[in-house]
Amino acid sequence: MISNQTDKVVIYVAPWFSDVSERALRFAVRMPGVRVVLITKERDSELSGFIKRRLAGYHRTKEVFESRELLRLAKKVACEMGSISTVFGDAEEIQVPVAKVRDSLGIPGMKHREALNFRDKFLMKSVLSQHGIKCAQHQIVQNMAEARRASKHFGFPLVIKPRSGARCANTYLVNNASALETKLEVVLDKHNGEAYLRSMFRERNTPVRRCR
Repeated sequence: MISNQTDKVVIYVAPWFSDVSERALRFAVRMPGVRVVLITKERDSELSGFIKRRLAGYHRTKEVFESRELLRLAKKVACEMGSISTVFGDAEEIQVPVAKVRDSLGIPGMKHREALNFRDKFLMKSVLSQHGIKCAQHQIVQNMAEARRASKHFGFPLVIKPRSGARCANTYLVNNASALETKLEVVLDKHNGEAYLRSMFRERNTPVRRCR
């Protein structure tokens, strides 16, 4: 890759390679005046030749979700290539550690606290409610007794999911106490003994006038 010291240094964090990361990388490496460094846990053999030839740097680590490891690699990149302009990634699971790196190095972008509000479903709904946006009733539960009390207050059906899940992984719609107990056990076991429980939220759509 032909570049010079005036090019902006951009770090892209991709825990794994997907269609989304492939498109993002293809776009980023073609941008003029930008040197792209990739941090991932995947082998570079999984990359297309087009992207591999145009990367300014590649770092593989098994600890890609650890902010301390990302910060260590970011500092290494800065020492070798100069000031870093941007650190970003598309995976939902990577947003909090990436934000910590930006905060530590004074790099513009979503702050750690903002990333937490984005990732943590309980904090997200709480912030929205504080700003007058209607949300479903919600609660963090750590055992079946708490879940039963919440279900009596909210009523069925309920949605149960990880507090900081991604997409719809381990997310369930339950219609009765028996299903709640079964699915709660799954979520608690896989997500550090916590689950996010919320009621169903129904509201009529408000017609939107088309602007002319």
